Amino acid sequence: MTAYARAHFTAKCGSYLLELHSVNRKVLDITTHLLPPFLPYDILIRKTIAQQVKRGQITVRITRLLQEERVASPESLKPLKKYWEEIAEKLGFSKKEITLNFLLEQLQEMPQHSQETGCEPIVIQAVEQALVELLAVREEEGKMLLVDIYSHLVFIEKLLAEIKAIAPDAIGEYREHLIAQLKDISALDESHADRIEREVLLYADRVDVTEEITRLHSHLVQFRAHLKSDHLAVGKMLDFMLQEMIRETSTISVKTRSFKLSHLCLQVKNALSTIKEQVHNVE
Repeated sequence: MTAYARAHFTAKCGSYLLELHSVNRKVLDITTHLLPPFLPYDILIRKTIAQQVKRGQITVRITRLLQEERVASPESLKPLKKYWEEIAEKLGFSKKEITLNFLLEQLQEMPQHSQETGCEPIVIQAVEQALVELLAVREEEGKMLLVDIYSHLVFIEKLLAEIKAIAPDAIGEYREHLIAQLKDISALDESHADRIEREVLLYADRVDVTEEITRLHSHLVQFRAHLKSDHLAVGKMLDFMLQEMIRETSTISVKTRSFKLSHLCLQVKNALSTIKEQVHNVE
């Protein structure tokens, strides 16, 4: 799910901002952008996040905050301005490119006087603090997502009830179709009637969708139960169940020659596909 959180922490050489940004992804993918002093903590940061997050692309970024005394004094910017103006002139650029914002960015990225050693507890504490905020935002988004998913489930159940009600009509429609075809050939007699009934019985066996409808109902019940579950990584299970429901719906559509049933199955598949896209956001 999409979310953003941040935490501030202070180490030996200054103050830092740790940011976490989450976007949708089926699996967990963690990308880090760390300042050189914090690179030794990369693996630990990833492990800390993976303990609480199972899906999504998580971007971790640590930036150094400008110290007030360095920003307040113009004296700290004068030599920096002169240096970059000389560089710009040698490269054939205008000195106008050296703006105040550019100088502030360079000041922020200036090498630090010492390495940030022994900061592991401080950094991990900042990660955990940001995670609390990130997970809270994801939970709120999840609640809104569930409301939308439930509305689609209700719609699917309504369509499934219609499919169950009109599925037997397909057999009668097929019988009428056969009779109409034979009438075009010759007058119907007793032998034709027997043949029609045998053909209808064979067709009824082939197009019986009772099992598919029953399995779809069962999947929907299980799907709702998993949505209410507190277990982690339930999103993968929901993904699998949606694939099964789409497969069952496709089977119903293939079996029947009824336009009404095919149209209803198409609506069910569209609703299931919409839920499938949303489930990619579910942890």
